[in-house]
Amino acid sequence: MGTIGTEGDEAGLADAGLLVSAVYQPVIELASGGVVGYEALARGPQGGELERPDKLLSAARRAGLLAQVDWECRLAAVSGALDAGLDRSTTLFLNMEPEAVGPSARGDGRTPELWQRAEQALSVAVELPAGALRARPRELVRAADACRDRGWRVVLDDVGADRGSLALLPLVAPDAIKLDLRAARAADAGAPALSDVATAVWAEQERTGAAIVAEGIETERQLEQARGIGATLGQGWLWGRPGALPAERAAASPDVLPQGGIALTGTPFELVSATRPPREGSAAVLAAMSRHLEQLAGGLGAGTIVFASFQEAANMGARVRNRYRQLAADATLVGALGAGLGPAPAVNVVGADLAADDALRQEWTVVVLAPTYAAALVGRDLGDDPLVTPAKERRYRFVLTHDRDLVVAAARSLAARLG
Repeated sequence: MGTIGTEGDEAGLADAGLLVSAVYQPVIELASGGVVGYEALARGPQGGELERPDKLLSAARRAGLLAQVDWECRLAAVSGALDAGLDRSTTLFLNMEPEAVGPSARGDGRTPELWQRAEQALSVAVELPAGALRARPRELVRAADACRDRGWRVVLDDVGADRGSLALLPLVAPDAIKLDLRAARAADAGAPALSDVATAVWAEQERTGAAIVAEGIETERQLEQARGIGATLGQGWLWGRPGALPAERAAASPDVLPQGGIALTGTPFELVSATRPPREGSAAVLAAMSRHLEQLAGGLGAGTIVFASFQEAANMGARVRNRYRQLAADATLVGALGAGLGPAPAVNVVGADLAADDALRQEWTVVVLAPTYAAALVGRDLGDDPLVTPAKERRYRFVLTHDRDLVVAAARSLAARLG
């Protein structure tokens, strides 16, 4: 159990301290009925408004204490798992807020020691919320890569609660995809039908081999529904409500989660040109190709991602900003990056300024990623003297690819810089 001490009285997080504890719910292999892991679920002060984890984290975010509270939730989870004798034969599923992934927010001597013991003794799968993909693409992509660097598996949670999370699945490339059957069954018009959810998830599973986890299973009928959508793992009240880890546990079933993937590093040009030989062309050629891709993206509609890097803000002039504003009206996520660009260079367009030492400042990139189409134009400036060479004649080494895996890699590289 962790203790949070804060100053002030924002959102009920003040006073003598906030006690955070953890309860656990088994994750079941559907084929055998055996337990493969436990999801740790945070609980705030018993009987209070903040006992619910969603209320607790919302209050922490409003108070500017999210990283600290999220860390305490993790500490409570691993502390309870270690005390109960959990080991690497059973996976511990930990929920993390993407902007809170990192070292201890407390910094006392006890915290690192406990966390180091947990990393050595436990097999960890980190659950990141799919709902953060559109609002915080950079944090989610970076959090996923940070987890992979530590050898943890990455689970994308609550997939299917909105259509945007389905379109953005490739940006995280999760090792497991968690579907909430309750959300997918919701009558709310904003929730996509279960068939739509399953189709999008199957496409990602076919490409990456990700496992499908169905949660919210309460009846035998829902268990059959989970099997019908291809889930191999399940979770829900059918096997019991969250509680303490059982003192006596049957031998764990073999771990059926894929081992964590690798974190991608590099700019879009570096990632794509590593396997595709570049050509040489002028800025005028790249501009024509970019407009063609943008026109194609405009006809793809919802579920489309469009990212572009412009080197300098001046290259995203009024006409270009208007084109991207129009793209953002229909696409799921549109982003633009360049030195001097603000966080919102056009209506509904997510922007990013580029640091002086970012190699992306030398690149021209347009990425279009949709369920039925993928293309990336990646170019690197050859460094012609702007005082001698007219802007339209500046030379680039470039690659145009429709290889979906390469396009996804380029998109992830840009998403990690957005926001």
